[in-house]
Amino acid sequence: MNCLRYLSLCLLLLATSCAPSIIRGLHKEGDRMIGKELLIPPLQANGQLQRYHMTFDLGKHHFSGIFLIKKTEEERHRTLFTTHFGLTVFDFEISGEELTVHHCMEPLNKQQLLNLLHHDFALLLGLHFEKVNPAILYRSPTDSTQVYRLTQKPSKGYYRTPSPSSPFEKIQTGHGITKRTLCTTPGSIVICHRFPSLQIRLEEI
Repeated sequence: MNCLRYLSLCLLLLATSCAPSIIRGLHKEGDRMIGKELLIPPLQANGQLQRYHMTFDLGKHHFSGIFLIKKTEEERHRTLFTTHFGLTVFDFEISGEELTVHHCMEPLNKQQLLNLLHHDFALLLGLHFEKVNPAILYRSPTDSTQVYRLTQKPSKGYYRTPSPSSPFEKIQTGHGITKRTLCTTPGSIVICHRFPSLQIRLEEI
């Protein structure tokens, strides 16, 4: 009997230690169907031109400058990243389904990296969400924090919010070397990839 209890405890500890850090300390509430209106993205672009300071680190390559974004039509956005010296790094048009490249300088102009950036910006803007999204809900026992674990591609991943009416403060997709993490703090957003080694930081101007 003692051996069975010990084995059960070990299995419980193993399962807990393997849980993603984004849901540690939260209670699993079960399956839900989450409406798109409850999934509030970190960056909510509108018809007005928005400006951010951006730093972009890809391996040994470093770029910094001004990032411009504007919603041009429903579910479609135009982005432009230029250095402080006026050099255009990229000029993209983004929707949930496609990334249109108007300009992209080396070493960014590679299809695998462009696909990665498309998914980054789609996460940032909430472009992959359906009207209704299957999810597993986790809630904090002490405050309003909750995590939606969306189970359907391309939005599959963990989305953490401090309250049901607040934008996401952290998003985590993938695992291992494909892990992607998006974190927000007041005035800034950071997107990190393990492979390729990539970090994008946006700061409000």
